[in-house]
Amino acid sequence: MDREAEYILIVVISISMHRLRTQRKMPLHSGQGCHVPHYLLRIHNR
Repeated sequence: MDREAEYILIVVISISMHRLRTQRKMPLHSGQGCHVPHYLLRIHNR
């Protein structure tokens, strides 16, 4: 992977994690919010 791609992944993961924290206070998209972060965490854990 390129450094640029890794940077984008890190940014997206951080944004998704921030959304998870805010969704616990204000649940907007309960279904959509659950699928995306788990998928990103799988990629991140490789």
